[in-house]
Amino acid sequence: MHPVDLVNGVSKVSKRWNALAKTPSLYRYVRARKHVRKLCVVYEKDVFFDVFPDCMPNVTFLDIAYFPDLNGSAEKLVECFPSVQVLKISDVSNLDDSLIKRLFPSDSFKNLRQLDCSSRDVKPENFFGQLCETERPLQSLHTTTTENLRAMLTSPIRNTLTELSISEYLKDSSYAAIGQLTNLKKLSIFSSLYGTDEQLMQFKTLSKLEHLHLDCCGEDCDFSYEGVAEFFELPSENAENYFPYRLKHLLFTDCHPFHLEAANALVKSCPQLISLNLSRNCYMGEEGLSVLVKNLRNLRFLDLSWLGEMRCDALRNLTNDDMPKLQFLELHRTKISEKILWALNLKRPNLIISNKTDYFINWNVQNGNPRLNKVFGGDLNSVLNDLAEVDGFCCMGETMWSLVDFYGFNNSFMQLCKEMTQTKLLPFAPKYRYSDKRYRFTDRGKHGCEPMGYPTLDLGDDERSDDSRPAASQLTKKALPDVVLLNIFKYIHPIDLVNGISRVSKRWNALAKTPSLYRFVRVLINKKSTDSESAKKFLERVKNFIRKLCMVCEINVFDVFPECMPNVTFLDITSFPDTSRCADKLMSCFPSVEELILSDIKNFDEHALSVLFSKNAFKRLRRLHFANFEDEAYKVIEKLCECERRLQFLSITNTAK
Repeated sequence: MHPVDLVNGVSKVSKRWNALAKTPSLYRYVRARKHVRKLCVVYEKDVFFDVFPDCMPNVTFLDIAYFPDLNGSAEKLVECFPSVQVLKISDVSNLDDSLIKRLFPSDSFKNLRQLDCSSRDVKPENFFGQLCETERPLQSLHTTTTENLRAMLTSPIRNTLTELSISEYLKDSSYAAIGQLTNLKKLSIFSSLYGTDEQLMQFKTLSKLEHLHLDCCGEDCDFSYEGVAEFFELPSENAENYFPYRLKHLLFTDCHPFHLEAANALVKSCPQLISLNLSRNCYMGEEGLSVLVKNLRNLRFLDLSWLGEMRCDALRNLTNDDMPKLQFLELHRTKISEKILWALNLKRPNLIISNKTDYFINWNVQNGNPRLNKVFGGDLNSVLNDLAEVDGFCCMGETMWSLVDFYGFNNSFMQLCKEMTQTKLLPFAPKYRYSDKRYRFTDRGKHGCEPMGYPTLDLGDDERSDDSRPAASQLTKKALPDVVLLNIFKYIHPIDLVNGISRVSKRWNALAKTPSLYRFVRVLINKKSTDSESAKKFLERVKNFIRKLCMVCEINVFDVFPECMPNVTFLDITSFPDTSRCADKLMSCFPSVEELILSDIKNFDEHALSVLFSKNAFKRLRRLHFANFEDEAYKVIEKLCECERRLQFLSITNTAK
């Protein structure tokens, strides 16, 4: 379908169709230069100069993905997008210091506030130095390099930066530099490999930090039990000046020194925690988990995956006072029994529990008794995509190589994306707190097939196992009743109804001929359509429903029109070969016209004038356009004045005097 129809029609059918209509691959040919505000560019060939216009002034969000070489296009990029506020350069080859300098001179991207400059292979040695020379007041920065991180401390970025994400192992000097970015509210570190207690304590000065992601590298973590506990402690005086006073969302994973002492410190300092991910903290102990469960009353989202031999006893007898606001619980690769989790879900039906890949605990009621379902039969994509926007849910799930935005591509492209992209899994939104769980119990067959490769694979799995792959059945054209199809068809352009929908089956063909679907149409009247009588039959069938009619006439149309089309209020007539002969027919056929467009009209003689602009013709006419007349236009104006038309709009172009 045409992009205009996808936006104005298909997207309005339902929420699901709206989501599908946003699939990027559907928009290959569009006209939107001055209106685009968010743009994602996947670039493969050296056509950048040919594809983009000189300037797209309203683009404020620009995502550049997979540029093989930006060297020849740097200046073009800067000139084309002067108003960019959010810039993502996710995987640009040859991203060196020279290219950074050309991309970020002092007069480029003056409105830039959020920058994602992550490159898979190339890491500029002086990225921060070049970036800070221009003194941009960045608020958010994502990078894969830590070289010369201290350059930020002498630039405005030090005071304006509120979000920092580093997809790289931190170096020794980086801890101290980050610790001086005192306005940070969100900090995400790929790994603290071989980090020490002294280095970890550099983050204690980040008193405004609300959101922390930190992976501790398991056995390669050099933090001590005492150091981790101290990290989560607050001093007795001036506690508001230290981390974790304002912490709300925490991902602190693969930390072997996270024991009971750290759990006690965390619940004492952060009773306001909303999201908590302690996956792979397998030495936390049952007592440490119990402390968390009993004291974090505001917790809504909890991830306790990969806890080794822990049985999670604290969850076996969860009382109403334990985590009363909990909405989502993830327990992948744990020793806790599924029956225990099912009993917990029956007790708390609004709690969403995931204990394995592609699955939420769900059940059906048969003969008054609940029966556990072995697979999740709902539309997983609808749930996850709908809920992915909520702040704090990025803490759920491990940092994994994800295919979130690319599930519709082939396997080779998936593998390429797998090497490039990092994200989180299983985000859920507050509106599902009181959900009727329609997503959890719906029949997958009613929703069609899941897109392949959705990102719920466990880390290290190359493909889904047979027992975790959801059963899918193809939606057939016979599954939808007529009333549903007609409701869908009314959003589809008539051209698509005729050239597409009508060819699916005999049933769809019959439904596509429903007259009420054709309110705004354009009819081509030529020798072929008149010889076959297709135009005549069509107009006769829909004569009582058309409101706007555009006709392109190559031959005489006298015998094509029905006797009357009473509801046409907008009439556009182009290329009439003989207006004189058809004047009486036009007047009688369209009594309700309010807007009339006449263009390229031939043989517009005195008879046509006297008929079309008599006192009895087009009595409701308020807007008139006429152009490219062979005859003089003043005669039309004289006739209009004689019949005392109350025109509100008159347009005359390319006519004789």
